[in-house]
Amino acid sequence: LTSGQKIAGVAAHAGWVLAIACSPGGHHLATSSSDRQVKVWDARTRDVLHVHTDVHTDHVWGLAYEPSGERLVSAGDDGRVQIYVTPAHAEQTS
Repeated sequence: LTSGQKIAGVAAHAGWVLAIACSPGGHHLATSSSDRQVKVWDARTRDVLHVHTDVHTDHVWGLAYEPSGERLVSAGDDGRVQIYVTPAHAEQTS
């Protein structure tokens, strides 16, 4: 690979992608959109692991992982901040 070379792409959302966050270990990516959804992806396979719907009522502009990777936080135009347990940590607690 050369620096700056595109290595992957996905059709992520029905609306504009407004934010993206990479988990601390680099195994997951999270995306948010004007479609009011937050999606968590497997960074290697590009498969969707989870879709959070009905948690925001307007555009989702902000995403961040906790440094531990245990939680993902989203912020939207609806004035809400949502906190999610990440897929890898949900499996460990169930």
